[in-house]
Amino acid sequence: MPDDGDLHELRALATTLAQLRQADILIFSGDLARPSDGSMSVERREQPQLPNCLLVLCTLGGSTEAAFRLARTLRRDYRHLTVYIDDYCKGAGMLLALTADDLVISDFGELGPLDLVSQRAVIPGRGDSGRAHVQALRALRAEAESSFEEYLARFRSRSLAMTSRSAIEQASALAIGLMGPVFAQVDPLHVAEADRAKTTATLYVQRLGGNHLKEGALERLLTGYPSHDFVVDREEASDLLRTVRAPTPDESDFLTQIEPIVTQRRFRSRLLRLDEALAVAASPERNQPGVSQESARAERATNGPGTTDGPGATTETEDPAHESPG
Repeated sequence: MPDDGDLHELRALATTLAQLRQADILIFSGDLARPSDGSMSVERREQPQLPNCLLVLCTLGGSTEAAFRLARTLRRDYRHLTVYIDDYCKGAGMLLALTADDLVISDFGELGPLDLVSQRAVIPGRGDSGRAHVQALRALRAEAESSFEEYLARFRSRSLAMTSRSAIEQASALAIGLMGPVFAQVDPLHVAEADRAKTTATLYVQRLGGNHLKEGALERLLTGYPSHDFVVDREEASDLLRTVRAPTPDESDFLTQIEPIVTQRRFRSRLLRLDEALAVAASPERNQPGVSQESARAERATNGPGTTDGPGATTETEDPAHESPG
């Protein structure tokens, strides 16, 4: 947990950045999930809302609908949206990223393909990916076509007496006999689900940030990458989106200072104003979003006095999105 000096320095950096950009600073770290996405709406405060928004985002993905609703809310409430990526932003999180007018990706930032079949976050290297069904079907189809062409070429080269029609029939029979049992194991419902998710993603992207994509970028994001884990860094993202840039020196300092706040367990899967998060960080037992003083004390009693809320804290599910990116 950052000490008072770190919090003071972060407040100063955040105040300067907010005044310069005339923007509210929001943070979100965790899974994009429903029905709890009601917690991803910034409550109205008595203080005036600034016209622009700076969102520090860290997520492994989750619900497409939750990501869409959050993106719509931010676009509705703010004229200009800047999204900072200093860690993971995978799956449905990519919807939020491509919505941004400015997408600021640090050297540690990592986007991923639009993998929207799964409604839960996929841990890199250890999870099922919705795109696996589409890729499996594509691989089987390519193998079937290759087998047919190979058998056909073999029959034509070895038997001059065989007509083209006979060669085609024989090649087809062999290819079907080889690949038929494999295709029989394909669940059409899984394929339909993947196709439906692709259509849904296309429509959501068109409504959120289709004009931010370069030509051919949507198809690449949907089907052009082999896995959910594929690293889309700043250079790769620049080939896909018109809005990508590197952080300025001031923004780099800000992202370095805010990282311990964003990764605290108590703020997980909640959209918060930075000033609210700082107030909670300064007073651990008071004003925690949705956590009473008694709950806070019980958690510390369970975890032990040496447990922190930052990176490395023990959780029921290991979540690399909350590890330090460095």
